[in-house]
Amino acid sequence: MRNIAPNISRAEIISLCKRYPGFMRVALSEPQPERRFFRRGWVTFDRSVNIKEICWNLQNIRV
Repeated sequence: MRNIAPNISRAEIISLCKRYPGFMRVALSEPQPERRFFRRGWVTFDRSVNIKEICWNLQNIRV
């Protein structure tokens, strides 16, 4: 995930990702001052899921 706003919490991202089967964990970078404190995030899903479909669905959701 790119450009996660400073006001979006880790818990919000986890609750969003838990809607999809195979969700395992979320990792977030530290806020980047040079990027207005936006962060990057990585979400891990089980290998058995259709990750393309999940990514497509996640990219169309605004938090």
